[in-house]
Amino acid sequence: MATRDKKVVPLKTKKKTAKKTRRPQSRARVVAKNPGRPRAKFDKERVAYLASIGCSVEEIAHAEGIGKRTLERHALPEINQGRAEMKVRLRMWQLQQAKAGNPTMLIWLGKNTLGQTDKVETSHSFGNSLRDALTEDDDFYPVDE
Repeated sequence: MATRDKKVVPLKTKKKTAKKTRRPQSRARVVAKNPGRPRAKFDKERVAYLASIGCSVEEIAHAEGIGKRTLERHALPEINQGRAEMKVRLRMWQLQQAKAGNPTMLIWLGKNTLGQTDKVETSHSFGNSLRDALTEDDDFYPVDE
């Protein structure tokens, strides 16, 4: 009786096949934990500082020695934080200038913050339509009748 666990081998002998050999150890492939290009290294605090003094993304990337897209992918929160700090400082300085009585700063803040404008309102009172006003001089503007 044959059991399921045992394998039946035919009586004929097997053909001899070439024995598989292993590669020499010097040619063995090394499997790394993180294959691919090494990660770019940069200081995120410095990125935030450079953004806070008004540097563009291109300037920050150049200063850090990395690409623009790499910087945007890996340090966007730091860039946004630095830019927000710069805006807060600028607003404080603007208000200090306005409090000191700088008229240019007062006008600028009024326009940009309060929505004030320099519009000069003019009114024209033509009794008739514009065409009638222009046709008063018949030599230059002949009227089709």
